[in-house]
Amino acid sequence: MFVPTLPKTFVIPDFFSFCPFRYECNPYHDISVVQSRDWIASYGLFDADRLALFHKGEHELLASYAYPDADLEHIRTCHDYINLLIAVDDVADEQDSDGATHTMTTCIKAFRNPEWDDGTNLTRMCKDFLKKLEGTAHPNVVERFIVHTVDYLAACAQESRNRQANHVLTMLAYEPLRRNNGATLPCFDLTEYCYGICLPDDVFDDFDMINMRMSSTDLINYSNDCFSFDKEQASGHYGHNLVSVMMRDKQCDLQTSNDLIGAHCKALTDGFLESKEHIRSYGAEDDKAIALYIKGLEAWVWANLIWSFKSKRYFKDKSEEIMRTRTVTVSPRRKLAAVKMGENGIRICTGTPEVTPAVQEKTRSGIASFISTRFNSLYTAIRSLVHQFL
Repeated sequence: MFVPTLPKTFVIPDFFSFCPFRYECNPYHDISVVQSRDWIASYGLFDADRLALFHKGEHELLASYAYPDADLEHIRTCHDYINLLIAVDDVADEQDSDGATHTMTTCIKAFRNPEWDDGTNLTRMCKDFLKKLEGTAHPNVVERFIVHTVDYLAACAQESRNRQANHVLTMLAYEPLRRNNGATLPCFDLTEYCYGICLPDDVFDDFDMINMRMSSTDLINYSNDCFSFDKEQASGHYGHNLVSVMMRDKQCDLQTSNDLIGAHCKALTDGFLESKEHIRSYGAEDDKAIALYIKGLEAWVWANLIWSFKSKRYFKDKSEEIMRTRTVTVSPRRKLAAVKMGENGIRICTGTPEVTPAVQEKTRSGIASFISTRFNSLYTAIRSLVHQFL
């Protein structure tokens, strides 16, 4: 069992100092928030007190910075998806691995199988959202979105297993799993939806596009790990966080882990900017779509940073102070309490967790993502060497 010894305080990296992206909040934020909160409340997943606590996270603000140019209809869809993601994530965080696996499997079936319906509010919420997206998004974007959402849900089920066992992954194993359970990839698909574009497969799979997409994913996830570490360790969740992974992998203390993550994120930012500079032209129409997609990636990196301090999800009433000083006081650990909400499709199962097809699919997807990214890194290194000799 990995239970790290922690100091009284630690300093998070200065992510703002090397983030060159700045975007404004969506102008339709206030109108859409009211509508989206009514939507999430209508499914009865939380009681009144839990729902009020849920809204304190101001999750919609994350989407409003991530999709600054979306009109009211599109930002409302994005707000609904963010609320759906956070609701499912919050529930799973408070369940044992059996319960979380059941929750994620329910959502996977709802997204993948139009005919399947277990009659729960959780399933109805997923299906209602997908129906709305399918009505306005390009079919290829919807197809990618479903694949990425399923990958996210399957990865969350695996995360729950790791957490229950207090299993801390190596960096090699953590990276592909984190890229899926951060839900950045389906959120990037919504960038295409908001701009009314659909990247052709050859553009989507371009080496530089992959590098920018994965660099953005890692920047968002790894900075999030630093921001959420104290909240997670206080709940007894040590393992599925890059801060813990680095502490164990590098045999270092909490502060050194944060410093290493900061340096790594600076390198990721530099790599993103290099790929943005060198991306090849695919013709006027596709180049315009590429520029909008890259803008969406940049907006998401910025949105994650600014929302983490404007909301109270991680630092509560100390967000402004911690944004200024970057110093976090380590919270005392508390016992994890599970939640039962069976009538809404969210429950804790008993017995031995099964390796579901969804988890198997996640494993295959994670391996493919890992190989793709490593190949892209090799390509980038070779290209750099070629440029030196030309």
